[in-house]
Amino acid sequence: MTTVADVEVVVIGGGPTGLALTLDLGRRGIRTVVVDRGLAPLPGVRAGGLSARMMEHLRRLGVAPILKDVAPLQPGWPKSNILTTRLAGHLVGEFTPSETTLDFLSFAAEMPQNAPSWLVESAIRGLLVEEPTVETLFGWQFRDDLVDLGDCVEIGLEGPNGAVRRISAAYVVAADGANSRVRRTAGIEVEGSARFDTRWTVEFRSVLLRHIMGKGRHNGYNFTNADVSGGVLQQDATSLWTMHFHAIAPGVDRDPRTLIRLAVGADVPVEWTSELTQWHANAFSATTLVKGRVLLVGDAAHAMPPGGYGLHLGNSDAADLAWRLDAVLRGWGGRTVLDALDAERLPLGRAYVGMVDTSGNAPSAPADAELDTPEGTAVRIAWEAAVREGVVRQMERLATSLFDTVGPSPLILRDDTDPLDWSRREEVVPGRRLPHSWLADGRSLFDVLGPGFTIVYVDDAAGDAATLLTAARDRGIPTTAVRVDRLDPITRVALVRPDHVVAWRSSDACWDPQHVVAAVVGAAVPVDPASATLR
Repeated sequence: MTTVADVEVVVIGGGPTGLALTLDLGRRGIRTVVVDRGLAPLPGVRAGGLSARMMEHLRRLGVAPILKDVAPLQPGWPKSNILTTRLAGHLVGEFTPSETTLDFLSFAAEMPQNAPSWLVESAIRGLLVEEPTVETLFGWQFRDDLVDLGDCVEIGLEGPNGAVRRISAAYVVAADGANSRVRRTAGIEVEGSARFDTRWTVEFRSVLLRHIMGKGRHNGYNFTNADVSGGVLQQDATSLWTMHFHAIAPGVDRDPRTLIRLAVGADVPVEWTSELTQWHANAFSATTLVKGRVLLVGDAAHAMPPGGYGLHLGNSDAADLAWRLDAVLRGWGGRTVLDALDAERLPLGRAYVGMVDTSGNAPSAPADAELDTPEGTAVRIAWEAAVREGVVRQMERLATSLFDTVGPSPLILRDDTDPLDWSRREEVVPGRRLPHSWLADGRSLFDVLGPGFTIVYVDDAAGDAATLLTAARDRGIPTTAVRVDRLDPITRVALVRPDHVVAWRSSDACWDPQHVVAAVVGAAVPVDPASATLR
């Protein structure tokens, strides 16, 4: 007997990843419930560095313009980081990504954006009220109650004042963070280093801190000395700061104002400070992203310390999963579309997790680094030289994240191009994001891509594009075709997924359109044709 689900998708977790997924599903007309225990976005800065790629996804959803209007730090804020002994003490080094890396708008639709996670959540929550197929259950939480009924999955929820509710859905998505209760209840294991280090965070307001530091404006200010090690980020253009501590020496008073003074090396007028929050750093990935009707995204799928990578990966997870659920629920994609998540996204998540230093050894200052002597100067010069390459490489990784490549997948028709060769960023490469360009009328190429698959072609490939469009229409795949002046020196036509990933490209006439469209959606059985347009 077939069980009729109450809704099509339940998303557990209303952080930036879960909310972005919910909005994307709502825009596709998918009946979705999002569940989060917070009645309002959690205050404080859990994350704040939005990559250019994340901003491109948020642009597609209409969130990016809202964020840019309200973000406390506007685009164009310096991207440099400095290393000091103490913030008002000796400057060890200033580190800036290469000019090529910083020129985002030459190869991306958006600049990176500094914005706290609560601001992202607020912007998306504001848009969700406009989606008639979305129900928001804020103030509710998952009760570790999940039953697979075969045709759907049923979960138990607990709401305000002890209220309970059961919901059945075709799929449940775990977007509930590194300590995911959904992942644990579904019996999905993790691999890597959970809770490998203890760290601390404090937020505070100080109008005079930047003046006292005397180091100018930067994106991040790092300090390492015998007492404390960590960094501070400015959360607005005037006075709000977040300070992270990787190490606090034994015997040091854990009072927030004392720790701030030890980090700065001078007395700092502080108008307000939060409590010191202790937390644990993680670096792990789930062993699978798909178990029956349970799917994992964001930190539930791959957790790592703050640095922008978690938000970046989670948002890409959401953009990827939204179209897959659309394909399976609407019948134009086969189950392989979901099962291929492991092949495509697990290697990507593991690669990011693998970059994390899980030794638990916090940076330490060399002896004599704080001396005001020629010997101290020599120590600091050697220290800067020793760390420069690694620091700059880490800073540039978020830029090169635009060229993230999904793992080998039956849904990606690869050719002999090396997808991991980031130097070829202007080339159309299956398994990688479509290279961005600005159109003659000033629009972004990404602004003209359709909500489904898009056939992007050059003038002399109009016939090929029409043939591919017909094949997609016959299989019921929602598809748009867009003509551009140029792709790359050899690509004439490409098939691009809704998440901007190139599924296939052709540089010659030796290809079978029926094979192409069947492969990229998991060999779905033909259904009623969907509307498609050629322009």
